[in-house]
Amino acid sequence: MNGYVEIQFYLMSMISSICVVLFIFTAMSKSLTRSRRTLLLCMEGVSVAMMCFERGAYLFEGTTSPTGSFLLHLCDFMSYVMPYVLNLFYVAFVYDYMREEAGLASVPKTLKIIQYLNGVGIISIVLSRYHNLFYYFDANNIYHRTRYYALSYIMPALIFPLMFYSVFHNGKKLRRYQRILLLLYCIIPCICVAAQPFLFGLSLVNISMVIPIILIFTVHLGQMDRKAKEAREQKIQKLSEQQNRTQKKLDQSSEDLMRALEDANAANIAKTRFLSNISHDIRTPMNAIIGYTEIALRHEKDQERVSDCLAKINVASDQLMTLISDVLDMTSIEEGSFEFREETLSLQAAVNNIVSMFSSSLEKKNLKLTVDLEELKHDRIICDQKFINRILMNIVSNSVKFTGENGSILLKVEEGAEIPAEEKRNYRFIVEDNGIGMTEEFLTRIFEPFERAQTTTLSHQSGTGLGMAIVKNLVDHLKGKIRIKSRLGAGTTTIIDIPLKKAVEEPHRVKTPVATESGSFAGRTVLLVDDMPINREIASMILAERQINIEQAENGLEAVERYKQSPQKYDAILMDIQMPVMNGLEATSTIRSLEAPEGRRIPIIAITADAFAEDRLKAIYAGMDDHIAKPIDQEKLFGTLGKYLS
Repeated sequence: MNGYVEIQFYLMSMISSICVVLFIFTAMSKSLTRSRRTLLLCMEGVSVAMMCFERGAYLFEGTTSPTGSFLLHLCDFMSYVMPYVLNLFYVAFVYDYMREEAGLASVPKTLKIIQYLNGVGIISIVLSRYHNLFYYFDANNIYHRTRYYALSYIMPALIFPLMFYSVFHNGKKLRRYQRILLLLYCIIPCICVAAQPFLFGLSLVNISMVIPIILIFTVHLGQMDRKAKEAREQKIQKLSEQQNRTQKKLDQSSEDLMRALEDANAANIAKTRFLSNISHDIRTPMNAIIGYTEIALRHEKDQERVSDCLAKINVASDQLMTLISDVLDMTSIEEGSFEFREETLSLQAAVNNIVSMFSSSLEKKNLKLTVDLEELKHDRIICDQKFINRILMNIVSNSVKFTGENGSILLKVEEGAEIPAEEKRNYRFIVEDNGIGMTEEFLTRIFEPFERAQTTTLSHQSGTGLGMAIVKNLVDHLKGKIRIKSRLGAGTTTIIDIPLKKAVEEPHRVKTPVATESGSFAGRTVLLVDDMPINREIASMILAERQINIEQAENGLEAVERYKQSPQKYDAILMDIQMPVMNGLEATSTIRSLEAPEGRRIPIIAITADAFAEDRLKAIYAGMDDHIAKPIDQEKLFGTLGKYLS
């Protein structure tokens, strides 16, 4: 038997050495999670300690010195306790392993029962130590088993089968070799537990528990290293793919930047061309205004010549206002700040207004404009009249400009199918002429801002190159479509399809403007606020023609002081916006704060060069009642005053 003990002694030494090496590898491994590494280190440490205590039990047996006796009793006691401690950590390892590898959601009941049995086993060993239930030492410190020694294997006999069942039942999602490794820890010790009571002097149970642990550690570490290697390769691959994607994005960004640069250069060229054209177009009417003004001043006694000069100045002024309006409209559209107001209108009336607008131009060039409304069955629609008027005006204006003398123009409106879901009906507007036409190359960029087929000098026609860009934006806002067919020297056809809301059909009644009697404003007092003397002078002359009493203020602060002195004196205030000291918006807010809550509210009307929709909103928010853009339209001015002073 001594030979077997010697073999067992060297086997324990070898196993403990292997466990030490595995402990070092486990501590150095970076592929393990924190919980997995902790459990493995605990099991390896317990295995080393268990083998050392087992060897110590043989080494110190028979020693009678106090120290040797103490170490002998300690080693024997720990040899019995350590297997249960190892089981505690192994159960935790099994749960952690199956949770990570097989997706186990919660701790199985069998594993919980095993942990309870491990606790009971440790308690039984502690109790037996003091009652010599399982073993004892004689006077010479020789180890002896008691007749109840076999009871010490009741707990292991229960633990290992339960462990086998738990791994087999709950580890079905594990790979086959993973389940076999975990089951080895149950099978080998189970056999040894059955044989151990009959083998005196041999500790097969402890050895049988450590050997499967070594196998599990070795395979597991190898597996984790392979996973770590695969993870590194996947990470490298992902980094490579990410680098490729980043490079593609950089290439795409570079292409986008190049295209943006090309677009910016094209836009700069177009704007430079626009500034050149607009400079010429603005200078042309300005030259006429300045020239005819000088002529009129030199011949002020020649009434006929002065009247002729004033008439030509008026035409040039209208032309200049059209140019400025185009630029302002395009800016407003690009910023999305234009207003859209739904109102009921008659398409026939809108077409008639356009025809009458161009009557003098048609007469001068002897052009024939034919209007075809035969297919228009439902005349009344709901839309913003400014949109319809501006679209038709710009298209017809181009046809009038670029059609030679004695030419012909057709303006046709057709009615299409209904759109029941949107309560709309399709309308088609066709403008056809036999003018100079356009090239196919220019048709591709006709809707770009500042583009013109020819310069003003070559075509002898003024314009900003914004008309068609404005039309395209307005048509898009109405969710319509526009197509242009043209051939150089053979004329142009413009087709616009717009879905418009239906209006209740009723006999069309043309509203007759209410004429204001020249003396209807007589005796009324208006406070005119403007920092520019020439503006005050022009406005005063216009108002004086209607026998209106005028008081003037140079800035908002002066207007507020005048109002404070006599708030009942003024019937209305005409207020500029941009002024020094205090602007019109601040002055309006101050005046409104001075008014009594239930008292009289004085009408305040903005007369300003701030002509955008957002400027109108700012004026209304500040407390103004209405907004009139400069230069002053007399009809609009007196119509607005009549609304508030009637």
